[in-house]
Amino acid sequence: MNTPLEEGIQAAKAGDKERARTLLMAAVAADETNETAWLWLSGVAETWEDRRICLENVLTLNPDNEVAQHRLAQLNGVSPEDWHNPIGQQNKKPVSAAAAILYPERQQERVEDLFSPDGAWAAQPNPVEFRHYSQYEDVWSSGQPLCAFCAYPVTMEDNRCPHCQKHLFGWRHRYLQTTSRLVNYMIAMCGLTLFLLIDFFLDITLGQPIQLIAVHGLLAVVWVTLILGAYLRHLWGHYGAILLAFFVILINGNLLYTLFQETPFAAMDGDLEVGFLIVVSIALKGLQAMAALVILAWGIFVVSPEFDRQLLRFTAQLDRNPREASEFRALAQRLAQEGMWGSAVLHWQHAAAHAPNHAQYQRELGEAYYRLGHYQRSLDVLQSAYRLAKNPDVKNEIGLLLAEVSQKASLTDQPS
Repeated sequence: MNTPLEEGIQAAKAGDKERARTLLMAAVAADETNETAWLWLSGVAETWEDRRICLENVLTLNPDNEVAQHRLAQLNGVSPEDWHNPIGQQNKKPVSAAAAILYPERQQERVEDLFSPDGAWAAQPNPVEFRHYSQYEDVWSSGQPLCAFCAYPVTMEDNRCPHCQKHLFGWRHRYLQTTSRLVNYMIAMCGLTLFLLIDFFLDITLGQPIQLIAVHGLLAVVWVTLILGAYLRHLWGHYGAILLAFFVILINGNLLYTLFQETPFAAMDGDLEVGFLIVVSIALKGLQAMAALVILAWGIFVVSPEFDRQLLRFTAQLDRNPREASEFRALAQRLAQEGMWGSAVLHWQHAAAHAPNHAQYQRELGEAYYRLGHYQRSLDVLQSAYRLAKNPDVKNEIGLLLAEVSQKASLTDQPS
C-alpha cells in the first residue's frame, strides 16, 4: 500500500494538485522533517506565501538543497500585490511581445510548476518553459513527428519524406558541436605543419639532399590536407593524422640519431651561420617529434569520440544540451545550413524564448517559418521583431521581409 507521500507525488505528476496537496499535507503532518514532502508540497501550494513557507522548511532541513534555493530565488519576481493571491490568479502581464507570441498561454506566470521525472523540480539556470505552445492549429501543435528538413508530418514507416522526398535516415556525428578536444587536436596539427614548413626552408638553405627537402615539403602539404579533414570531422583525416604522426616520430628520431652521430657542431668552427642553422634544424626536428607524439596520444586516447558517427532518423528534434540563447541560435544556424529547417525552427524558438527582447533571434525565427511556408506564424514573429528592433537598418530589413511574407501569404491558400 502506497504511503500518503508516494500517492501525493503521483497525484502531482498527474496534475491533480488538489488531491496532491491533501496527501502531501498529511505526509508533512506525520513527519515534519520529511524534506521531500515539503519540496513536493511547495509545488502544489495554493498561494505564493504558502510556497515560500514550504521552501523555507526545505532549506531549514537541508540548507544545501539547490532546487529549493533556485525556486525560492524565483519567488522574488512575484509582485507584492499577488503574494497572497491564489497561484494562477495574479495580475497577469506578458514578459514581452516576443514571449507572448512564442508562449501565449504560459508567459503570464513568472514561476513554473514543473517537476522532473525523478521527483524533484527541473531547476534550469534560465527558467524558461521548454514546451512550445501555439495559438495556431498546425504541425507545430499537432505532436506528430515532423521531417527535419521541411517540417512535414511523417510516420515511422516513411523512409523518405512524402513532401520533400529527402531521406529520413542517415549518418551523423554523435556530437553536433565541435568541442575543445578537437580544437586542441587541430592546434597541435597546425603547430606541426608550421615546424615542417620552417624545416623545409632550412633544408633548402643548408643545401640538404633533394630527397629530404621533398619529404618535408610533401609532409607539410599532407598535414594541411589532414587539418582540413579533421576540421570537417572525416575519419580519414583522423586516422591519417595518427598514422602520419607515427611516421614523423620515426623519421625525426632517425634523423636526430644520425645528426648526433655525425657531430655536426664541428661545422661551427668554419662557418658560424651554417652551424647555427644546423642547431636550429636539430631543435625543429625535436619539436616536430614532440608535436607528433602529442597528436598521436591525443588522437588515440582523447579525440576519437569526436569522429564517431551514428545512424539517425531525421525528424525535427530539439537538442536540450544548450542552456543559453546564443547556443540555441548557433545550433539553429548550423541545422539550417544543412537544410534541416524543421529542426532549426525548434532551436530558434528556444533562442527567442531565452532572449525575448532580442530582435535578431525573432527575425531569424520569422524567416525560418517563412521558408517552411508558415506565413501567419512568420508575420506574427516578424512584427514582434520589428517592434523590438532599435537599429534603423535592422528595422528596415525586417520591414522588407514583412512585406515579402505578407505578399506571399496573400497569394497562397496554403494553411499556416
